Amino acid sequence: MVTKKDDASIGGSSTQGSSIETQSNQRFKRSEGPCLNDARGYRVTADGKKCEDIDECAYYNGGCAHTCVNTDGSFLCMCKDGYRLSGDGHNCLLVNPCELSNGGCDHTCLNNNGVAACVCMSGYRSENMGKSCVDIDECAVANNGCSQACKNIPGSYTCTCSPGYQLGIDGRTCFRDTNDKVCLTEGCVLAAARLQNAMDQTTKPCDDFYTFACGNWVKKHVIPEDKASYSTFTMLREDVSVILKDVLERDSKPEEPDGVKKARTYYKACINSGRKCFFFVPRVRKL
Repeated sequence: MVTKKDDASIGGSSTQGSSIETQSNQRFKRSEGPCLNDARGYRVTADGKKCEDIDECAYYNGGCAHTCVNTDGSFLCMCKDGYRLSGDGHNCLLVNPCELSNGGCDHTCLNNNGVAACVCMSGYRSENMGKSCVDIDECAVANNGCSQACKNIPGSYTCTCSPGYQLGIDGRTCFRDTNDKVCLTEGCVLAAARLQNAMDQTTKPCDDFYTFACGNWVKKHVIPEDKASYSTFTMLREDVSVILKDVLERDSKPEEPDGVKKARTYYKACINSGRKCFFFVPRVRKL
């Protein structure tokens, strides 16, 4: 009986051990079910009893454009600074840091491979890695070449002159303002206005000086059909002809020079007879 009990006990123990092993295998199968049914992320060990993580990053960097980070049962693609992950989860797109708040720059933001590079405008110096731009006081050193006063303005400067002086063409030198240097007669003012109206000041003289000096004149004056060309000299000749016609048609006065009187006589004779007027009368008659 004892032996049978022992045998039964032993048998019972064996049965119990088998039951425990069976339950353990069932638990293994249930817990390792995804490993057996789905190879993604895990694989069965050589002894067939366990699942181990697959390092996807070990194969072609997991298909990531930059960095692959292995995780339990999966992996992550990560991008370098200045890039962001695209919608496919693998590729990296260059980020434009200047799109957000101008990249933190005061003035100009440049996209340097995904990194914001700040640039200050002329007349400013950069501070705080270029993010802050501070005006340069050009007048602080040797009056910046101004012969009299130098006035600092944001990003630049200007030279000014004392009363009685005017600034020269170089923008720095002051000259005494006298009537000998500046002509303010009616003729000078009209001539200056004529020249200014002919200029096209939207063109830089160093790029196209002819257009700068005569651009507006060309736009406003069309070549007449009876002429092959038209210029300011043509206009002057016409103006002179009008003045000359007016002078010749006046009555002579005793105090006038004999040359003027004879010119009037010749003009009237040509007009009345039509002879000997080949170079003179036809031009005047057209007016």
